[in-house]
Amino acid sequence: MKKKYFILLLVFVLSLTLVAGCAKKDGKETTTTPTVKPVVTNAPTEVVTEEPTATPIPGPVTYTDINFNEDTEDEAPMFDGWTVLDAAGQNNSKVKKEKDVESNYYFLTGFMNVTMDEIVEEAYTFSFDAKGVSSVEVAAAFVRGYSQLLIPVSTNPQGANYYEADDSGTKFTSTTGIGFWFKANGTLTLFVKTYDKDASANIGNVFAEITTTYDGSKWNNILISDNNKGVITYSVNNAVVATVEYSELGEYADVFEGEQFYKKVSIKNAEGAVVASTESAFVYQFSEIAFGSRTGSLSLDNILVKTLEEVKE
Repeated sequence: MKKKYFILLLVFVLSLTLVAGCAKKDGKETTTTPTVKPVVTNAPTEVVTEEPTATPIPGPVTYTDINFNEDTEDEAPMFDGWTVLDAAGQNNSKVKKEKDVESNYYFLTGFMNVTMDEIVEEAYTFSFDAKGVSSVEVAAAFVRGYSQLLIPVSTNPQGANYYEADDSGTKFTSTTGIGFWFKANGTLTLFVKTYDKDASANIGNVFAEITTTYDGSKWNNILISDNNKGVITYSVNNAVVATVEYSELGEYADVFEGEQFYKKVSIKNAEGAVVASTESAFVYQFSEIAFGSRTGSLSLDNILVKTLEEVKE
């Protein structure tokens, strides 16, 4: 009986050995290799390179362009971008209609301070049409001043603005800047504000009478060009009548601490001869564009302030 079981066990073991051997080939175990799906590579997307956008070249900047045409009303903002101060509140300065012409103009008169709001820090031109003369009191165009910087004077403890007398014993007005006074036919007065310790309010002036073709009975074109490099050119009716040269930027710490002024200034006539000069000018480092009158009168139109495109030495 035991022998019979032994034989059956032996047959079972041999069967297992045969089955295991079938699972081998050449003495190596055979494994099933998984099927690998082929990798499909998409065609590369064509990259379109855009041409770079050219950097625009800055053009001239127009600060103000005011034309009092027939549609201009005598109400704010008649000077858009400007501050109009009627110091005496007389309301005599206003837009008026040109006789026999479909156009208007601005009539400046009384104690008036008209300033462009934006201070110019680059080369610029300031042009306008003007008519009329003011022989007794100032009616002028101003550049290179700053109306926020005021020195108190006897007539106005708030300070000498573009319309205010400066206590110098003259008819000149303002604390700072360069004024172009429409004083007489054929002769206009160019004046520069100065620091004068001997004057009542420490404000003085150097000035020159400039020969021009200006005729107060009709419209005249005025052009003031400041190259921001030390030269301001004044033209009347397309003819250069004077230049103002400025240099030596510095401070008057005992008057306007922290503010910078060009101290050395000379006025030259159309021929280039120096007719007035100073080394203590109140010519501001930047330029506030303004009109000012002290009971004087002046008619204005076509006011244009823009950057000077090409600065010539």
